Amino acid sequence: MRTQPRPDRLSKLAAPDVDVARLRKGLEYVTAHRDEHEQRFWALRRPGCGTSHCLAGTVVRHEGLALDWEPITDPGSQWHGADSARRLTDGREIRGVARDLLGLTMFEADALFFAENDLHTLWCVAEHITGGEITVPPEVPSEHSDLCTTCRVVAGIRPQITF
Repeated sequence: MRTQPRPDRLSKLAAPDVDVARLRKGLEYVTAHRDEHEQRFWALRRPGCGTSHCLAGTVVRHEGLALDWEPITDPGSQWHGADSARRLTDGREIRGVARDLLGLTMFEADALFFAENDLHTLWCVAEHITGGEITVPPEVPSEHSDLCTTCRVVAGIRPQITF
């Protein structure tokens, strides 16, 4: 089910309505399969460890689209010997494809796909993006006593800065 168009979109860039069902499916998957979630990579394939994806990569993976895997060759990287993907085999970027599939504005995609988002923040940002159609489930751990900075920005709340 898609949300109705909202006059308070989080960006001035027009975008289709958020695909709430597809976003919820991705969030539920990364929550249930935390060992397959790695928010810092669009997609990561490690020998003997399997494949993991960020939320955007998970959404694209659920569509069955082929990823363009490239080896990580930096010998100083902890990921040396693994493969990563940021594009599909047709050349499109995972980020853009996921944004289109989810019906997000550029701002919403930036907030949701941020590499440092933890699981709670993903849910919290989704809650704001969907106007509350998605809510943070009680089983998702939170280290926040209040909204995190990302959630505050998405919610349109300016952080309180004091000197």
